[in-house]
Amino acid sequence: MSVPVIDGLAAIAERFDAFLLDQWGVVHDGTHPFPGVADALKRLRVRGKRVLLLSNAPRRAAESITRLTGMGLPPGLVEAAVTSGEAVHQALAARDDPAFAALGTRYLHLGRADGTDDVLAGLHLTRVDDVAHAEFLVVANLPNRSDILAVYDPVLDTAARRGLPMVCANPDRFVVHAGRTEPCAGSVAERFRARGGAVIYRGKPFREVFDLALVRLPGIRRARVLMVGDGLETDILGARNAGVSALLITGGLLAGRWGCAPTARPDASRIAEACAEAGVAPDWATATLTW
Repeated sequence: MSVPVIDGLAAIAERFDAFLLDQWGVVHDGTHPFPGVADALKRLRVRGKRVLLLSNAPRRAAESITRLTGMGLPPGLVEAAVTSGEAVHQALAARDDPAFAALGTRYLHLGRADGTDDVLAGLHLTRVDDVAHAEFLVVANLPNRSDILAVYDPVLDTAARRGLPMVCANPDRFVVHAGRTEPCAGSVAERFRARGGAVIYRGKPFREVFDLALVRLPGIRRARVLMVGDGLETDILGARNAGVSALLITGGLLAGRWGCAPTARPDASRIAEACAEAGVAPDWATATLTW
């Protein structure tokens, strides 16, 4: 799969009216915005482009915007956020999807102690500490540990035997954090599915979260929307599922996999190999989100 490599957004920006940006690995590294990101976003906004976050962050949308400004990104460069955590909150509140309607109210959370505080707040659910008392599982924020997955295996075994469903509020399987590749909630969901467990996802690459973003762009055709992300199996596949164009950032997950600097110019043969493995390809690729 041959993917054109560009030097920055300037090469393609005029083709699009709206930009959907992944967060981690594209806008920031978990602690700070990447160099050049603020400048690129300012240039988009000056040209009247719509800029939204579309993130698998397992938190509410407003919290994602607050975190960005707290990292030092100037306010106003991103106008709104759509997150997997927000999508889960809305689905659990509405219960108009049959899968969510059937969940019950007692849940067991797998992840950090505070990992669902904002996502599940105000939903009249009861958190339990024993899988024997749960009606469903929720997996969201995991501790920053590379060895965390095996910790959950006994609970996953029991939940699978009981036929409990799982809600995954972050389909990402891995993230690069401070230079280390660490598992995310999607890896727990994958282990649960391997045991025969049923998982309900909200987030990329699934169509529902893209629909939540696109409804905020009235009057803009899908052909004029660009998804910018570093995950082939989430951002790029999701763009294809939603019928929008895609720009792959290689300085996030792929740089971690390749062991190269995030700013290194993408190697076309490596991109082709990664795309063939994932079974999906972007329209363009570039190292980082710069102009």
